[in-house]
Amino acid sequence: MTKVSVIIPVYNAEPYLRKCLDSVLEQSLKDIEVIAVNDGSKDNSLAILREYEEKHENLIVIDNVVNKGIGYSRNICLDKASGEYITYVDSDDYIDHEMLEKFYDFAKADDLDFITGNMYLDKPEGLIETKYRSFETGTLEEKPEILTMVSFGPCDKMFRTRIIKEHDIRFEEQLKYEDLPFVAKAMKYSKCGFLPGCYYYYVIHDSSQTTTLTRKNFDIFKILKIVNDYYEFKPYAELEGINVMNVVWQTFLLRDTKDTTLRNEFISKGFDFLDMNFPNWRKNKYFRRDEKGIARFIRSHKLVSMIYYSMWNKANK
Repeated sequence: MTKVSVIIPVYNAEPYLRKCLDSVLEQSLKDIEVIAVNDGSKDNSLAILREYEEKHENLIVIDNVVNKGIGYSRNICLDKASGEYITYVDSDDYIDHEMLEKFYDFAKADDLDFITGNMYLDKPEGLIETKYRSFETGTLEEKPEILTMVSFGPCDKMFRTRIIKEHDIRFEEQLKYEDLPFVAKAMKYSKCGFLPGCYYYYVIHDSSQTTTLTRKNFDIFKILKIVNDYYEFKPYAELEGINVMNVVWQTFLLRDTKDTTLRNEFISKGFDFLDMNFPNWRKNKYFRRDEKGIARFIRSHKLVSMIYYSMWNKANK
């Protein structure tokens, strides 16, 4: 069995794709397969993939003639993955040449199903190291707080393939934030471990920014309901924590949105969602852990949030 399957969804990634592919195909761990899907790109991404496919026997290229979205692309690659473990790399990002070896060895040393770590944000002004909370190895049954200590993107992580396939864990294909349920569901069945160090490079560019508010941003409430229903509200405090943190964080990210009416609608919907599902959410220990002082006060009150983000928007025009 191949040790690691690397899944790369590709859509209009021509300026970044070669660096991404080189970082994956030149790994110190050689027993890997790379599955890349061209999701209806309009640029030269498919030509680049075909060029690399001719040179590398362990690269499989799938071509979606019509764009079907990142959830579909990740799922179709997942169906073809044969590795003991799976990891994801976005086509505009890149990884350290030892990442797969480090993650795999760490997983095998303690029989882990889910491995994560920190990453670098590759910004025009330089590299910035993320500071996720490290945690002791364990399952959510043993250490439920782990659920509140990870990011919910799949790209700085490694998953045991058997766990994903046995429990039929898939990416949502019709909703934004499609990766959040995937990661949360995988963690439910996994022995989780944190590997110190940064091995993934998340490239920040113009199209990475998420300050534009559309109706698709309201999908976060459907996504969180999927996670809540899957866990059946157990562990309650931890689920409450990730609900609060995701709603609060989405509101913060959208502070630059010019459409005041839509922004206030989103804030109102967020508070209504939390009040309905978690009436005492303002007292959640993880919310209080992560938000301090004036920031927590602002994010705990609907009207204050609306006024503050309106003032922020005017001040930063």
